[in-house]
Amino acid sequence: PCAGRSPGYWKNHSWPRGCDKNQPYTRIFASNGLNGKTYGAITQAAILDPQKWDRNGIGRHLMACYLNVQAGLSTFQTVPMLQRIWLEYQAKGYYTPTAGVRWDGAKIVEYLQGTMY
Repeated sequence: PCAGRSPGYWKNHSWPRGCDKNQPYTRIFASNGLNGKTYGAITQAAILDPQKWDRNGIGRHLMACYLNVQAGLSTFQTVPMLQRIWLEYQAKGYYTPTAGVRWDGAKIVEYLQGTMY
């Protein structure tokens, strides 16, 4: 079973050692020009709150997954894997988990939520 925690959990609990709530979200998940004005201006802690511009909540769920990896709660995900999802989604508007399959933002969040309880 998945042992990851949700964005709401991480909003209200201690973070894994080495993680800094006050660092920019873009320190972990680089943002391109279009997203730089929104994602680039928010801290890692603040992205855990729903943001109107965070379509489908992808930023907050990626941040929660990152914290789950750092806490050892998600052993099958890696930080580079999460970063690839974000970079491809930004560049193309979808993520390709396997050849011929495209996940839009809603499907990506559905997958990420499936790694949490």
